[in-house]
Amino acid sequence: MRGWDDTGQSNIDFLFGISVFLLTFIYAATFIPGLFSLYQPASIDLNSVAYRTSAMLAEDPGWYIYEVNSNLTGDTAWETHDNNLSRIGLAVDKEHPCMLSIDKIDKLNELVKSNYSLVKDKIGLNGTIKYDIIISIVMNDTRTGERKELIDATWPDCWASNIESIERNVIVSTGKQLFLDSGIKHTDSIQRIYIANMTPSYKENFTIRIFNATGNIVQVKWSNDTANPISTWVYGDDYIFYLNGRYVASPPVALNDKDKLEVVVMNNALVYDVDGNLKSKYIWIYSDASLFPGGDVIDYFNDPIYKLKSVTYPATMRIEVWSYAFG
Repeated sequence: MRGWDDTGQSNIDFLFGISVFLLTFIYAATFIPGLFSLYQPASIDLNSVAYRTSAMLAEDPGWYIYEVNSNLTGDTAWETHDNNLSRIGLAVDKEHPCMLSIDKIDKLNELVKSNYSLVKDKIGLNGTIKYDIIISIVMNDTRTGERKELIDATWPDCWASNIESIERNVIVSTGKQLFLDSGIKHTDSIQRIYIANMTPSYKENFTIRIFNATGNIVQVKWSNDTANPISTWVYGDDYIFYLNGRYVASPPVALNDKDKLEVVVMNNALVYDVDGNLKSKYIWIYSDASLFPGGDVIDYFNDPIYKLKSVTYPATMRIEVWSYAFG
């Protein structure tokens, strides 16, 4: 006959054991969900959307679609054809990712002010889940030492509790300039610059950067040939000066050999005849001192000595993305 087992468990042993179990269970219940908080759908989605949007803006030049002989084609110059806009990108071209075009930035700024919904649509934020965005591009102007916000549009206020942001270091291309180094040769007070070999699609302004020069720059004129300049251009409307990056209110402007002067002739100041042929083939820049090469006509686009170069400045682009779908 089997004997009775007279062993047992005291109340203290039971209480100690159940207490350890409950403490372990509570700790596990509160700790384990935190392991996966970074992998919740909202976090994954906003992180990826912020990165994708920044990559598209910084690395893609954008695209617009147009029709030729009933065939659809496209081009990256969407900033001048926003009525056929396919997607927004800020890169100068595919070969130079993270080099942003100042013209594309200006156009984006204009579109945000006039049609924010279109901007969201053309950067892929108006899908099944709709997002809002703030884009900031701050350029370090090394001419003046100032930091400039290039987008001054009013963005929507964010009331969402979940927002993701990303910053990218970029450079901003402000266009090409003809670099006229007066230190190479300075024998004349007048300089003629030939521009008639521009392509029909060329829409940029003409910028001549003068440096290593001492004297006063007085006026800019135009002509149809190498003689007989015409003085119908008006300062402020047809051409302007920037001295060391700052706008000059009116000419003349005094230079010393440490200064950099940008002479900007507006593209829309060019003069054409009734048949659409360019009449203002030459730009004439006048000084009161011998600081130009003078008798030599400089070819704006193809001169072998005075080169047309891209001018860029460092900048930071910041993207903030949120969606009220994620609270």
